[in-house]
Amino acid sequence: MSKEYKDLKSVIGKYNKVIVTGPHGAGNKIMTKIISKDFNLPEVRGEYAWDLNGYDKQDGIKTFHKNHVNNKYSSFGPSQSGHLHRITDYLRDVLVVFMYKDMNSIERYSERNKFVKDQSHKYEWSVYRQMVMEDFPESAQYLRKSIEQLTYHIWENHQRVLIPNWVEVSHSSLEGHELWISKEDRKEFKEWQTTF
Repeated sequence: MSKEYKDLKSVIGKYNKVIVTGPHGAGNKIMTKIISKDFNLPEVRGEYAWDLNGYDKQDGIKTFHKNHVNNKYSSFGPSQSGHLHRITDYLRDVLVVFMYKDMNSIERYSERNKFVKDQSHKYEWSVYRQMVMEDFPESAQYLRKSIEQLTYHIWENHQRVLIPNWVEVSHSSLEGHELWISKEDRKEFKEWQTTF
């Protein structure tokens, strides 16, 4: 299947609930904004530090989805990627958009973004370590790779087949969209910045 956004718009347009996820730095935020604009869906932030053992807590991931069951949204959720296969019942009418970008660019982004490096990755490593050992122990050797490499491995080899509705989008295929900002113009951007 194509990873070109323009080729996937007809699929994306069939859904009123979209979760954009993948490694931090893969284009999750700009994709969320583009889907929100192109399909008139409200932007929702869904990148909380969810506990694998606390899905039903007041701030748990199941509670998040229950609270949005009747809503339309384009959700920025890079931190949801490690949980997807455990919440498939909540994804029946949700499209998961998994973002792809070259590994060097993603890893450089993680190095530049102190919050991702010092906070998000710390949380996600704990999620992935527990989740891999409990759900996919045959992939334990990938725990020695970067969090970005591990995220793609788990998606491609375990999660993708379990998710009811998904597409994969290449970050580079967003070039030319009116919200796109070239790499050259983005080089002085601060963390999380997506507009001038």
